[in-house]
Amino acid sequence: MLRRLTLIIAVALVAQTALAEETAKPVPPKPKINKIKKETDKLAIVITPRPGVPDAAITFDLEIELFERLTSPDPTYGSRRPVTDAEVSAYLVSPTETTKGKKSTHWAQGHRAHRMPDAGAYAFTFTPPTPGVYGLYLRGTAAEAGPIDFSVMLPVGVWPIPEAASIPELPTPMPVLTAGNLEHGKALCAERCRRDLPQSLPSGGMPEFIHSDFAAALDEAALLKTMTVADAKPLTPIQHGDLVAYLHSLHWTMTDLFPEARAYIAKEFKINEHGRERLETTLKTKFDDQELSGVVFVAYKMENAGESLRFIRYDDRVGRDQLKRKNKLGYLVFLSIPKEPKATELALAITKEPDYKIAAIIARDAAGRQDDALNKQLKSFIGEGHFNDAKSLKKGAPALQAKLLPVYLKAAELATMYYGDERDFTAFDDEFGGTDDVSVENQEVKLKNK
Repeated sequence: MLRRLTLIIAVALVAQTALAEETAKPVPPKPKINKIKKETDKLAIVITPRPGVPDAAITFDLEIELFERLTSPDPTYGSRRPVTDAEVSAYLVSPTETTKGKKSTHWAQGHRAHRMPDAGAYAFTFTPPTPGVYGLYLRGTAAEAGPIDFSVMLPVGVWPIPEAASIPELPTPMPVLTAGNLEHGKALCAERCRRDLPQSLPSGGMPEFIHSDFAAALDEAALLKTMTVADAKPLTPIQHGDLVAYLHSLHWTMTDLFPEARAYIAKEFKINEHGRERLETTLKTKFDDQELSGVVFVAYKMENAGESLRFIRYDDRVGRDQLKRKNKLGYLVFLSIPKEPKATELALAITKEPDYKIAAIIARDAAGRQDDALNKQLKSFIGEGHFNDAKSLKKGAPALQAKLLPVYLKAAELATMYYGDERDFTAFDDEFGGTDDVSVENQEVKLKNK
């Protein structure tokens, strides 16, 4: 009996020693570089978070490299060619929580990729709120390589990944995609944005509202140069993308009103004497010179343009030559409804000539807030409107007809100013030949009645 008891004690001691040794094994340090590689028949991808294991509540960079796997070697790239035409998005999903037997997702975000200078390189930033094993989902497509569909576990503040960990599922509905990490962009703006621009509000504070007719008429480089202080430190390409995304979130863009648009141009016009006479006769009121000017944005579809929206400078004759009238969607003008504080800025999209019907319309106040009741009334005017017709808005909300009519007629006149200029630009282009709907005589645009 004594010998048996001694044996049991000895075995227990050995087991306890083994357990202690197992417990005492050092935890491996977090890797500085953590390259995650995945492959399909057509694609290879390298996913690199920086740092290798990011911490919670701190913004980290997520870089991806996309390669097309070739059956016949490329003379330059060999068996793997960089994918430079991808439209790719990333979704980061926090660990799933279980409450009373039901699974739920605490946090999830989706961002469109920023293209990096290197071929086949794309990047995102995320700011995960808590530590844990997250799910990273990459979705998109490439013209040659086809669909992009990858998912991996991504540790945040945790290393190594626990053996029992599983990838959190994408929530339903999916997170709304944004053009970048807006939280990160806002933080960058707090450090770098000017407070003294008349085109942004609040006056003297960090921008929370930018006038759309100002911002949407600038390319990215011009927007950043205008909105940031002169002595700001240079931005990395990823910082550049997030700051631009945040600035664009403070104003309306072309795709907010014309979702199909893939290219647009913009130019300020002044309504000429013929348009002025029409407005003053129809509305029975006089206009100051400053009331007759406005920036006209013109939206175009483009074949095989992907999801990106391209801004073409008005003086870029080569770029404008690529825009075909058959692909023109219409016009966008940013105005305001006088004495209506909830419509400090009115985005008014109208179809192309000859009718200039209202295609989309939305308003916001000086703080960028939208009033649901007002915008519901404004939507009643969609499909209404006719050039120089004082009765063409009669089917819209009665309370807004008188207020909206002069704004709409002014927008239509501004659109004709662009149209006349377009005719001059394309005077020798056979494709832009005559039309049965419109004519231009002595710099006066005439719209024929139907």
